[in-house]
Amino acid sequence: MKTTTQTALKNKLAKLHAAKKLTSPKGTIAYNLVESVTNGETFLRPCYVSGSGRYTSNQDHTDSTKKLLDLLGVEYKFGNNAARGSATGNYISISTKIK
Repeated sequence: MKTTTQTALKNKLAKLHAAKKLTSPKGTIAYNLVESVTNGETFLRPCYVSGSGRYTSNQDHTDSTKKLLDLLGVEYKFGNNAARGSATGNYISISTKIK
């Protein structure tokens, strides 16, 4: 595992945003999840359920979050801990040490 400081990750994220190399623009769910990683978060749930009753839908931001983490060079493990493998069981566990 490599050690990365929070400010270095924040600077790298800002540079990628300025160079317009991001797949997700600022303010999206994926960008906010990756921004929480720069603040020290180590466990992310990129998928959630929205709505109620018959109007529910899965909001899945897994792919865009993984792409942003790859651009930043953050090591992570992807898994699913749902009983029947539904998308809402997706999680991303950060392996890189962020101080």
